Amino acid sequence: MKNPNSLLFDLLISSLEANILSILITVFIVGVVASWIIGRWTLKVGTGLKQFEKATSWLKKIHDLASEHLSKQVRESASPIRLTRLGQNIVKGLEPTNWLDLYAQQRLPRIQKMSLYQIQRDAFHFAENELLDRIQSDDPQRLKDIENCAFRHGVNVAQVMEALGVVLRDKIFELTRQSIEDIPPSSPPSESAG
Repeated sequence: MKNPNSLLFDLLISSLEANILSILITVFIVGVVASWIIGRWTLKVGTGLKQFEKATSWLKKIHDLASEHLSKQVRESASPIRLTRLGQNIVKGLEPTNWLDLYAQQRLPRIQKMSLYQIQRDAFHFAENELLDRIQSDDPQRLKDIENCAFRHGVNVAQVMEALGVVLRDKIFELTRQSIEDIPPSSPPSESAG
């Protein structure tokens, strides 16, 4: 008589031999389905990674443009507005102190009753919108100097004019014997007695 374990083993083997084809087909189908699922997931992950890389590429470009723009500022946004190091270098190269006196003196009648802020706004507006045309008609060589200065410093002419606006404002303040220190300090708001 055979061992019952052996009998069970023989029965299992014979059952497997009869169904081996269906087992292999099942394993094959499970493998194909698993490969398809993994392939789709990998494709989605790959596509997602490509989209992420594109997005980070755009973000880097935006960051680089913003950094470049900020590094090319000629005026600080502090109060009062001052020249950045780049603005100071631009002004130093143009030496505008002598020739801007004429334009500052021409602005005096216009700014007689203006506040310091209004004088600043007027000087900036004049420098950025009218001064270049005046220079072109008064001294074409100076216009070339301004363009060469912009080229040397890697900025545009409008930025050079922004820097000159600060110098013009300071010249007007000097001529009117006003300064930033003339601004009275603001008093803290009073609490209402209730």
